[in-house]
Amino acid sequence: MPRRVALLLLLVWLALVAGCGGGDGGPAASGTSRPSVTTSSTVPLDRSPFCVAIRALEAFGTDTSSSSRTPTDVLDANARLARLIEQVAAGLPGGAPADVQTLIADYRAITQAIADAQGDTSAAFAALDASSKEVVARLSDADAHRDSFTYFAAHCGTAAPR
Repeated sequence: MPRRVALLLLLVWLALVAGCGGGDGGPAASGTSRPSVTTSSTVPLDRSPFCVAIRALEAFGTDTSSSSRTPTDVLDANARLARLIEQVAAGLPGGAPADVQTLIADYRAITQAIADAQGDTSAAFAALDASSKEVVARLSDADAHRDSFTYFAAHCGTAAPR
């Protein structure tokens, strides 16, 4: 993933697992590093509910202020993430690429897996890998949701994929 910002919301996943999971082959132990980003400073700030939620997701995904993450911390963060995802879904503009719907579905699957695993991110990843290999494959592919992130950058001023 270090090639570019492939998945804006993957940053959220990484922020959650970096402090709580790992040690048994889960995502925190996989050696994944934070992708490099460029910021879109030429896009006027869109104050639509959709773009406000997208920028909140970007900020949420880059917040690494908490160094200790218990399962309770993960569940709290996951609940906030799930609310943001629903805000994005509710405000989705008609002209958004179809890939955005797939991205939303992928992150709904992640938040559900974390909730089902009661905040144990390693167990959540293992369950998601067992039940939804296609979701894990997309999340592992740096180019899987490029259309979505290009759209977010162009319309909401988020970090642009490289």
